[in-house]
Amino acid sequence: MSAKNWKVIVVLDRQALGMQGITSNTRAIAAMMPNDSSVKGSGWKSFRVSVDLVERETGLNFLSNVSPQVQQIIEGKVDSQ
Repeated sequence: MSAKNWKVIVVLDRQALGMQGITSNTRAIAAMMPNDSSVKGSGWKSFRVSVDLVERETGLNFLSNVSPQVQQIIEGKVDSQ
């Protein structure tokens, strides 16, 4: 498997609430791209994926402190904004 760069961002609407502010409507942005020259000229948005995919590829578990129902919803989406 080739090396990849990835990033996961959770956009908190109300930062003061922390994890309690994460709901099924919370925006999660994930991107994963190859770590080679094939990405040259491509904008990062063309590499958007679901958080679930980043988890599968990395073996990490993001948002594990969020309720399983909310986690399933927001991690399964691919951001399109």
